[in-house]
Amino acid sequence: MNGKHVRLSWQKSIAYFQGSSSRRSRPSRPSIYLFLAIGILILGNLIPLWSFTYFPSFDHPAHLLRQNILANYNNPQFDYNQHFVIQRLPVPNSLSDYIVVFLAQFIPLGVASKIFYSLLFVFFPLSLLYYLYAVRPGNCYLALSGCLFSYNYLLLIWGNENFCLSIPLFFIIYGYWWTHKDHLGAREYTLLSCLWSALYFSHILGFALLMLSIFFTSLIESRSLRKSALAVLPSSLGVIMYIWWNFHRGEYFDNPIIWNFKISDKLHSLREVFFFGEKIGFPPYLQFGMLLFLVCYSLLFLSFLVKGKREVTTRGILFNFFLLLLLVLLLPNWFILFGPDQRTLIVALFFGLPLLLIPSRTIKGIFAVFLVVFSLYYNVVIFGYFSRENQVLSEHKVVLDKIPPLQKLLPLVLPPYTFFPAYHRFFEYYHLEKGGINPFHATQPIFSVDYVKRPPSSGIYNFSVKDLSPTILSYYDFILVVGNKDDMLHQTLERMFLTNGYKLFYKYKIYTIFNRQ
Repeated sequence: MNGKHVRLSWQKSIAYFQGSSSRRSRPSRPSIYLFLAIGILILGNLIPLWSFTYFPSFDHPAHLLRQNILANYNNPQFDYNQHFVIQRLPVPNSLSDYIVVFLAQFIPLGVASKIFYSLLFVFFPLSLLYYLYAVRPGNCYLALSGCLFSYNYLLLIWGNENFCLSIPLFFIIYGYWWTHKDHLGAREYTLLSCLWSALYFSHILGFALLMLSIFFTSLIESRSLRKSALAVLPSSLGVIMYIWWNFHRGEYFDNPIIWNFKISDKLHSLREVFFFGEKIGFPPYLQFGMLLFLVCYSLLFLSFLVKGKREVTTRGILFNFFLLLLLVLLLPNWFILFGPDQRTLIVALFFGLPLLLIPSRTIKGIFAVFLVVFSLYYNVVIFGYFSRENQVLSEHKVVLDKIPPLQKLLPLVLPPYTFFPAYHRFFEYYHLEKGGINPFHATQPIFSVDYVKRPPSSGIYNFSVKDLSPTILSYYDFILVVGNKDDMLHQTLERMFLTNGYKLFYKYKIYTIFNRQ
């Protein structure tokens, strides 16, 4: 009798975690208080975004410019169709551009971009909630971590809109597949194919990681290659588009592939994901909420390894979690779009949320309160960062307004301003409003827009005076130098420009503009 009772309890537990279609075994829905907490934190994330004009990340101006080119390609106010060509191939890493361009048909481009970011901040925690509810309903409250990491390193510093968009798509697709994996029909395959295609256009790395995750989860559970292949069948259209694009795209390896296996460099690369305070000008200790989260995450995962690793329904999740961590160690620090190890780490972090075993309801409540408090605290820090950087960007705007429309511009950013977000691509705001061209647009065959012909250039940041050949100097109408005027490099550049057909056009603080006579 006792053995029968244990067997029935085990079967009931499996049905609970698998989300059986039986009404009696269906897990209860997340608490209304969880939705309320997520709503408050989403609102907290939206306040910095909508309180200021600019989103201060490295590549956000480049995204805006590409989107403006798509929206105004044949607009006579600009000269975009003379300098750029719109990609007709199925280019991955382009979904955010087309979403914003669609919205810009009805509202101003800047507002459309903010709506896109708002949707991203909404779907980030909700996609994790959906994933956790499908895989392990008892851990649904951990979706609050999606609010803490909405302003993550890749979005806030680098401005990787498309990869960050791929994260919610990743967990929505995985959660939907997990819920319906035992009874996939034509309707489920059709919807999954559409979602997989959206993920492909968002980011190819997220697409590849999801293929691995679903394939191996299915293989671990079913031990059948046929079922595992059928599990990833909806991705077929994305695979076909990728092959087609790769066959026609041309060369785009502008940067070397660095397979970096030095422990110190790898640790520095991964540390940046959580402690990037020095890049945005506030001490890293202000991010100790993320440190505490990682400590709690590790302890709760160890608790799972001790007490819950035998659970049948988490074997595939556990295997994939370790597979993603292995990829974090093996992937290079720099590869075309840089940081695949950092991107995979963020996916692995959220993928492992079902593997955190909470010893008691009290600890669960304390951890949930911790996530709410530190998310709100982090919003205050981000608000201050937005305020300061928008002051700098507003000053940039005053300088850029001095340059006439439709000019060929050569921007040169000197140390120590080289890798500060507010300085990285601020010159794109000139082209956003006045057209023209510079040689450093983020336009390549891997994006939705490419050059008709790339202008001659030196490096924008790491260059020497000898790189500025007569061919380069004779091409541009204006040269914008950002740097301290007492710096020797700045003085050398000024003498060079004044003796090679340029004259001083405007000088203000750290900005110097030369125009060709």
